[in-house]
Amino acid sequence: MTHAPVTRVEIADHIEDVFRPNGATRDQIIERAIETDARPEVLAELKHLSERTFSAMRDIWKDLESVPVGIAS
Repeated sequence: MTHAPVTRVEIADHIEDVFRPNGATRDQIIERAIETDARPEVLAELKHLSERTFSAMRDIWKDLESVPVGIAS
């Protein structure tokens, strides 16, 4: 069985609210993805994030440049 690739849209659906109000660390982002039942492939991508605080979601894409946007066709 082939799984759909992870996309930025899918990641955002799981973690969009974790950055309010003071940003989020790598661990907080991963924890939020777990809480929202992200699939293992999403968690694997998030583990590529740097060990730092991200002030907004747009900041994580520097670490996850290879993840496609994933706009529905």
